[in-house]
Amino acid sequence: MKLQARCDNCKAYLLFHANVSDRFELARKRSDNIELKCSNCGTNKTYKVNEIRAVENKILSLLDVLIFLAGTIGLFAYLWPFFFKILYIYTIAGLVGALTIPFLIYQAINHGRENKVQYFNSKRYG
Repeated sequence: MKLQARCDNCKAYLLFHANVSDRFELARKRSDNIELKCSNCGTNKTYKVNEIRAVENKILSLLDVLIFLAGTIGLFAYLWPFFFKILYIYTIAGLVGALTIPFLIYQAINHGRENKVQYFNSKRYG
């Protein structure tokens, strides 16, 4: 999960990654006070666990979109020859319905990540 804190000195965001689900797990793994160094102004400060927020990872969101587009295009290319050989409307509707599978996978991944960020930010430590 991508986590951030804000530097009091220069107001820049300090980003770091941790494999945690909530603030309690973050405190257990890295202690109640986490020391971070600002890459912008170079100051070290200790942040309490409640001052840290989870943010959405834009790189993973871009990867989700690429998986969605590649899956849709690949499945459409695979099913394209069958559209002209089948005369039954229900079979064609089934093939079109199969094209929604990459979208459902995209939605599940995206929704799960949004829930993780929201869950981390909603729980307060201590």
